[in-house]
Amino acid sequence: MKNSLFKRAIAAAAAVPLALTQSLTYSFAADDDTVSVAAAETQTQDEKSFTLDSLLYIAPAKVSTESEWNLKIDAAIDELIGGGAVTGDINLTGIAKSVVANAGGYADLAKAFVNSISEAKYEINADGDIVISAKLANLGQALSADFDKSLGELSKKLAEKYGDPSLANIDWTSVNTDGTAQITLSTSQLDLETTVPVKVQFTPDGGSALGAADTIEFINSKINEFKEVANKAIDNSILPADAKAAAKADVEENINKYSKLVNRANNLLNKIQNFKKSADYSENGNISGLLNDLNNFAKKYNRTVPSTASTVAANTTVSNVYSDVVGQLNTAIAPYSFDVEADALGTFADELTNVTLEAANGKAVITGQFKDAEAEQVKALFNDDATLAYVDSYKVITATLTTTSLDAGNFSVDVKIKRIIETETKTTTTSTTTTTTTTSTTSTTSSSTSSSTTSSTTSSTTSSTTTYVVTTAVKDYYAEIESQYGFYTQFDEEFSPKQVNGVTIHVLYNEGYTNDEGELVITGEHEGAVIDAKMNFSYGDKTPANTYDATVENFKYSIPVVYTGEDVLADDGVTVLVKAGDTLKLENGEDAAVTAYIGVKGDANLDGKLSAVDASYVLVYYADISAGVADGEIIDPQTVRLSRENPLASDPAGIYDNFAAFLADVKTDISASQAWSVGKGQLNTDSTRAIIATDASAILVYYSLLNDGYEVSAATWALALG
Repeated sequence: MKNSLFKRAIAAAAAVPLALTQSLTYSFAADDDTVSVAAAETQTQDEKSFTLDSLLYIAPAKVSTESEWNLKIDAAIDELIGGGAVTGDINLTGIAKSVVANAGGYADLAKAFVNSISEAKYEINADGDIVISAKLANLGQALSADFDKSLGELSKKLAEKYGDPSLANIDWTSVNTDGTAQITLSTSQLDLETTVPVKVQFTPDGGSALGAADTIEFINSKINEFKEVANKAIDNSILPADAKAAAKADVEENINKYSKLVNRANNLLNKIQNFKKSADYSENGNISGLLNDLNNFAKKYNRTVPSTASTVAANTTVSNVYSDVVGQLNTAIAPYSFDVEADALGTFADELTNVTLEAANGKAVITGQFKDAEAEQVKALFNDDATLAYVDSYKVITATLTTTSLDAGNFSVDVKIKRIIETETKTTTTSTTTTTTTTSTTSTTSSSTSSSTTSSTTSSTTSSTTTYVVTTAVKDYYAEIESQYGFYTQFDEEFSPKQVNGVTIHVLYNEGYTNDEGELVITGEHEGAVIDAKMNFSYGDKTPANTYDATVENFKYSIPVVYTGEDVLADDGVTVLVKAGDTLKLENGEDAAVTAYIGVKGDANLDGKLSAVDASYVLVYYADISAGVADGEIIDPQTVRLSRENPLASDPAGIYDNFAAFLADVKTDISASQAWSVGKGQLNTDSTRAIIATDASAILVYYSLLNDGYEVSAATWALALG
């Protein structure tokens, strides 16, 4: 078993401030490290002190190498194992204060929640992974107190408004919300890799572990139980029928405030999991462009990301929580210490250059370039090299967040730091010395004798040859696509090309040089051609009509993207990498594809068939969204659930309830080119989605035609729609 205390140290130092400040920027900075101190000296410093420099250190070598920060941490863990300290308590006081301070109008509610959390601790399990857990208990009791937006306040108001004292004593504690929240950091493999998988779960007392999406469903079920408790108390009261109905409406309105908070969290979960962005911020010279984009995203959730990472680090909440976490961390890992100041992280992040962001298909990759602290030592290695001359070296940090299974509570974080060495082949100068002998004759009056020898040197006969780093072979090539999901009926004859925002083909090459023995030495890789194939793709012969299969689970299909342009050639101009008709491949080797939801036209309840029940669903939905019209209130369709009994559509703003709306809006003629639009509200054109009573009528007409022997077809729908 590996003692993962130190692993917990690194992970907690970055993860806790992120969770509390909702600042992706800070997490990125915390995973990066410093730029200025010579790492060769770092290795001779106190090895039990982990600094930014020591984590960034890469041993000088004549080829590109990667930081072994994970091995340094793993080695420290091995030494800590002997201490046997595999568990300990976590003090949440400081963190709780921060949560409450940033809860705005829900401060009292947040305080009640954190006061229900106890027994926070960390433990190293038998596999060497870190498990951080905490108990949630007696939340109903905490909410029974009289404060703003509490259940206790609701009881008090009901009793006063309707004149029945019994309503002041509603037993909210009868709803059992107890359970254990658990975060597992899979740090046992740090001796082999730099990726840390993370699992977040909530286990209700007596129940099974739930992932993120299921936990949200669990919370919503408990909110409904709170409603049932209140409604039962109202039914048992002395109030007349009309007053009971009014009191229940008050309960619905007040407790729905909790539902909105949960739905907001669910929407954020979906946005993170489906986040797509491709940006190159190198023109800014630093991460300011990235921070600006993050700020625009955060504004949707009433959050603000400052313009510099240093400002993030200097924020009182961030710095206080960071200091609290690091302080508890250093107590746990003694005699080791984590000596990284928050302001140093901010400074490092601000000094990054050539920052890029690529996010799609559940993976976000941020890269940044910074100075090589060991540059002088690397340069010295080339002094006696007969072939290569050192030009420059720098480091690149790549932080990857994978959220493919975030709804199940799983994600992973990977941080790689690599040295890039730029070299050129040395110029060779040759000098040739030539000795020439000439003879001369000296005359006298008596005889002719002797000879003399003259030496001359001819120099500067110089030849220069230069051999550059050569491209040796194609290493890999892959496609990258930016896309969004699309909605279709089983009658549609095309998938929308507008589902795809961009198609790019990348070609990677190995690079190297030939040494004195004629051997090829691979020194690294580079990206060659980057082909914009946005206009050169199709879905082959696939259409929604020939793809639809009633047995496919959850109506969800993956539609491969096919290349249709001219052959993509390697740099040699001969080797064909991709030809017309090829299905494009992603970097992980899987087919490049878009997501399509295909269903039965008119199927409002998403049971995979059309019947009179679907018409009733449409009528109820129409009545719900029309309820406030008489009072001049406009009801947001995204807050009203259409497919009420289908668990797929539990979120009225989620994909499936919008898909149900798409299928139910039979009166609006929607072309496949607009099919990626959501099912409720405004389309991506000037036409507006409207699910009204006439849709229900058309569904009934179509259903009656089927009963009269008409076939399931677009033609029958045309007849039903008149």
